[in-house]
Amino acid sequence: MKPWHPALVHFPIVLLIVQAGLSWLRRYKPEWLSVNQLMVSQVAATASLLPAMISGTWEEDHLKNLAAPAQSLVEQHELSAYALLFASGMLLVWLYLRHDRWKPREETAFCLTQTLNLALVILTAHWGGNLVYIFGLGTQIR
Repeated sequence: MKPWHPALVHFPIVLLIVQAGLSWLRRYKPEWLSVNQLMVSQVAATASLLPAMISGTWEEDHLKNLAAPAQSLVEQHELSAYALLFASGMLLVWLYLRHDRWKPREETAFCLTQTLNLALVILTAHWGGNLVYIFGLGTQIR
């Protein structure tokens, strides 16, 4: 079985980082980026999480005889991915519902929340990286 999850996870990582940057760009240079462009990038970033999570769940179902530390790390990685999907989805809802009524403070709060969402990206990526580099999961060699 070819492991797809390690290849698919890099799209949401990049898109979520870009999304945070675009939010700040929109905040300080609104003439450079429309709200619709920001919304499209948020949809793309959030939607890109789905194939990564589906492939991760599917590949987890095919893992056998994992050591307890590896299994624990898989669960942590999975839980943080669900939290990331939820947080990104809530940011999308916030953007959709409030973008036309934003005051500068609320837009700054949105940008800060986007930046804090990157902490979840980093945590999830760190645990996934440990699964690859420490336990060899997601590789042909295991």
